[in-house]
Amino acid sequence: AEGLYERNREKLHKNEKSFLCNGLYRYYFDLLEDNKKAIQTLEIALTLRKELFCVDKDKGICNQHLVNTYSNIIRILLSEKKIEEAKNMYEAYQSEPDIWERLKDFPDAKRRILTDYGNILSADLNYMEAYNVYQKALQYRKYLHFPNDTITAMIYRKMADVLGRMGDEERWEEAVCYLLMAYAIYEKILGENSQITQETYKELEVLTQNRHYDECIMKRRISVQQGFLKF
Repeated sequence: AEGLYERNREKLHKNEKSFLCNGLYRYYFDLLEDNKKAIQTLEIALTLRKELFCVDKDKGICNQHLVNTYSNIIRILLSEKKIEEAKNMYEAYQSEPDIWERLKDFPDAKRRILTDYGNILSADLNYMEAYNVYQKALQYRKYLHFPNDTITAMIYRKMADVLGRMGDEERWEEAVCYLLMAYAIYEKILGENSQITQETYKELEVLTQNRHYDECIMKRRISVQQGFLKF
């Protein structure tokens, strides 16, 4: 993809360039761990997508792509613990004209915006606010009739994380329930040997340590939880 972009930079349509740049960030960020190059590439994609919005008749689709690129930049900034910069980026795409109205037919883009905001709040140690925002994000995902997919599981996992960090005994059991739901979904869809399923199980072990939860109890609760899920 990098070679295709470099060789054909002048020939590619703006839309093609924006998709390549938006995708290339994963190469720089996930594989090369070159965050600076990843953000530079995403900034090119963002500029192109803003230009495309001005001429694109299907502005809803274009807005969804804008959200995607903003979200990728926020992901990198949070990985570097640059919380204030992440907040500024969030505010920048919240300031896009009539963003929520323009995304009225794209609930999953709204889900992504809210998930990003929850991640920022969590990084800033505002756990209760983050939990409330994740709840809103979850409702947009369920609106799409995807009550039990891996994105839903990801939100459950985030909700469990912030509840567990509150140190509130009353919210502890709620955190366990959300993490059990996340694990049950991952195990059903991805299998118990997938990396994310195993990571979630380890999080369950950490959350329930010193709580008289042995492996038998854990497996029984997971089995019960899977009985409630509809796939």
